Amino acid sequence: MSSTPVVPNEPIAETEIQKHARLQAELQATEKAQREERIAADRRIRLGNEFSARHKSDYADNDYNSKVLIAAIGDREWSAELLDQVFSEQTKAGNLLPLPYVEPAMEEKFDTNGLTYKAMRNLSRTEYNKLYNTARGRRIIEYLIAENAAGRS
Repeated sequence: MSSTPVVPNEPIAETEIQKHARLQAELQATEKAQREERIAADRRIRLGNEFSARHKSDYADNDYNSKVLIAAIGDREWSAELLDQVFSEQTKAGNLLPLPYVEPAMEEKFDTNGLTYKAMRNLSRTEYNKLYNTARGRRIIEYLIAENAAGRS
């Protein structure tokens, strides 16, 4: 027997084919992870948009509130129920910014140029047609008729 020294756990040189296969497997694994991350991100965005639409009357959709909710969710799996639960918790804790104040719109009285429903009914046919054939007159007549039908004239 020859005495060739055998070194245990000696690294075996990688062939080009093995190297290519290893690199291909790493690339596929990376692409798969990136694809799964994109799908998860798209799902989170969709859930966030649905949440904002559901809570548009009581949730101020801004960066600060979004970051608070995302931090509160942490590593848990996103779902509509979880978003609602976290929103309730964070709202009760006072961690979210409120909706911005919006001045109520002042209801302006429609200007009928002094014409009333009763006076309109007393117009002659030619006066009525003359008034109705103008854009402003038509709006006044339609307004007066609608107000009368609603019992407000």
